[in-house]
Amino acid sequence: MTQQTTDGKRSKGQEGQQDKRQSSPRARFFVIAVLLLIVGSLAGYFWQKHAAEKASSLWISGRIEGQETHISAAVPAQVRKVTVNEGDPVRKGQLLILLDDHMLQAKLRDAGSAISVAQSAQAQGRQNINGLKEEAANVKAQPVGLMTKIFGGLVGRKRKEMAKELEFRTKIAQAEGQIKAVQAQAVKARAVRDQASSALNYFRISSPIDGVCSIKSVEEGEMAGPGRVLLTLVKTSDTYLRGFVAEGDIGKIRIGDRAKVFLDSAPKQPLDAKVMAIDPEASFTPENVYFKQDRVKQVFGVKLKLERPDGFAKPGMPADAQILLAGRGQQTQ
Repeated sequence: MTQQTTDGKRSKGQEGQQDKRQSSPRARFFVIAVLLLIVGSLAGYFWQKHAAEKASSLWISGRIEGQETHISAAVPAQVRKVTVNEGDPVRKGQLLILLDDHMLQAKLRDAGSAISVAQSAQAQGRQNINGLKEEAANVKAQPVGLMTKIFGGLVGRKRKEMAKELEFRTKIAQAEGQIKAVQAQAVKARAVRDQASSALNYFRISSPIDGVCSIKSVEEGEMAGPGRVLLTLVKTSDTYLRGFVAEGDIGKIRIGDRAKVFLDSAPKQPLDAKVMAIDPEASFTPENVYFKQDRVKQVFGVKLKLERPDGFAKPGMPADAQILLAGRGQQTQ
């Protein structure tokens, strides 16, 4: 009896294990099917999202550029000092280059000395004139003596007074002539001084804009002169991304479209921008594209103006941009 019971339990245990073995492949299949369904759903979702993003935006790559200002000297002179290097920010009015002005400084010193001498000479001349006038008045005011009145010496005295007065007038005229000559010298010296002071501004070259120094083409000790570019400045407030769009995609873009610019140095901080210009004619891809199959394509140049560069975007930096085309499909249909 006990043996039969034991055999029955063994039989039931074997049947249970067999049922578990049969149900295990079904459960695995169900789990795999569910996982495949989830993966497929996610893949479909992300594919649709990517397709929607691709339809509503256009990606381009390019470089940051800006309005360039070339700095040169108005007069030929040796460069004494350069205060900036490439990449340095500059402010409007900041001293950039100091030219050798020792000859001009010498001219200013000579003119200043001539003006001082002329002023001293004028003061001395006026003092002499005042002294002659005072002496002439004293001679004229001397009283006539009694003996002169009695013996009739009035005529001779009058002649002496006239001769003395003529002498004083001659001396005064000479002094006034000397003052006029000194005044002319002072006027000439002031003209030289003013001219030298005005020319001195040409020897101190300052920045006309707020921006950044992109190219430094001169070193201290070199000669500068008209026509030679010494520094190149870029106005950072007018920086833009210059990129190229394939001929088949240019119809999707319009001036004023919003965009996001992504810098390699800050990929998670996109900068707001908008399309400011589109080349009117197609051209071949620039030569700095290395693959021939890309160089032979017809493209259109596009400029995206950065609304707030905030000093992050500097000329020469590579960047990517996403031009937003939301709603453009409905407009074109």
